[in-house]
Amino acid sequence: IVREDKMLVEYNMVKIRILKDIIKGDFNKEYIVEFETAVLSKKSKLSRVLSIIENEFLKEKINLLIEYKNFTEKTKNDIYDLMRKGYKVVVKLDETMEKADAKTLNRLDVFSYILVKDKANYYSDLINTKLISNKIVKI
Repeated sequence: IVREDKMLVEYNMVKIRILKDIIKGDFNKEYIVEFETAVLSKKSKLSRVLSIIENEFLKEKINLLIEYKNFTEKTKNDIYDLMRKGYKVVVKLDETMEKADAKTLNRLDVFSYILVKDKANYYSDLINTKLISNKIVKI
């Protein structure tokens, strides 16, 4: 619950930072903010969180970060729905991803960016895949 409430504060702070960037004439920055997937099942809280960044310009500048372990059969349709509404989603790969097979690579292609540790055993497979290589961010 604390992480969910933290999103409300964090999103407002990022929104202010983006407005300051606009005033300065800096239109190139993008921001990655954590997204707690537990709010997907809480429609009123989800609505409050998304209303903060509902502006089309903000949707272009803000990337919602989810962990790969939270991209499950239960949440994936809701996450895809966010993407259809124009929200950009970033995935952080973790220990739950074991290998980079064709099915996984197709699944990863929908994300704006893919955060991955360079020490992961599948890192070289991801980097060498043309489908997603331009979305990889080494952490």
